[in-house]
Amino acid sequence: MSPRKPRIARRIFPAIALTAVGTGMVHALDRPNVGAANGPLTLPTIDPNAGITTTVPASTTLPLTPTTLPGSSPTATPQTTPRTTPQTVAPRPTAPATSDCGAIVGTGAQTTIQWRRTYGVVAVTAKFTSAGVLCHASANYSTYDSRSARYESWAIPTLNKQAVAVGSANINGVSGATACSDAYKTSLQSAIDNKH
Repeated sequence: MSPRKPRIARRIFPAIALTAVGTGMVHALDRPNVGAANGPLTLPTIDPNAGITTTVPASTTLPLTPTTLPGSSPTATPQTTPRTTPQTVAPRPTAPATSDCGAIVGTGAQTTIQWRRTYGVVAVTAKFTSAGVLCHASANYSTYDSRSARYESWAIPTLNKQAVAVGSANINGVSGATACSDAYKTSLQSAIDNKH
């Protein structure tokens, strides 16, 4: 007499039962608080011996113990750093900048604008701060012809800017107005020497 083979249902049932239990556990672990938020929820539980499906309330908690693999450390609980409110520092009031340009004035000697012939005269007035820093320069000039007047009116504003930028009579001068530049430097040095 040959041994009796189990029916196909008896062979397939354990696989179906284990799949259902595994799916239920994954669902319970993924959403542990669903029952508390949405009301009672029942999960199917299969008894392989009786072949009966029963329901367990979702509020039932399964005892889960963390397992640590050999050679690994348990997962640390993340620590939260309390946020601090940034402190705002009020800016310090700054005293208004006071310019004492003109506290000291120097008047340069009248200097002849000359190169091969005389074109006119120039006299530089220089203003200084109380610390003696050159802060403004201007010049009075007179010429003997209209062409010289054009040269001086074009060159002298540039020479004034150079004097303030350099802060001395050591300026480059203006190309094409060499006679005017040389006379301006001489008068500016006189103004620096005579400041009071």
